[in-house]
Amino acid sequence: MASPNLTEQECAVLAETLRRIIDADRYPLSPRVAQLRAIMRKLCPPEAEVEPLPAPKPPAEKSIALRRAKRRR
Repeated sequence: MASPNLTEQECAVLAETLRRIIDADRYPLSPRVAQLRAIMRKLCPPEAEVEPLPAPKPPAEKSIALRRAKRRR
């Protein structure tokens, strides 16, 4: 079966309808809802979130083991 050519507006309406059906379903783990979620992912794939790298940690005090090793020399 060929995929239908939908406009962005039609895709948005269809996605919103699917969201409402999925949210209102009494059995969220049912195979029917799983299939609807799969269709939803095909219509509107989730965009990958880019997480920024954490800020570098400030230089801290040397560990106890390093301080003891330095004293032994």
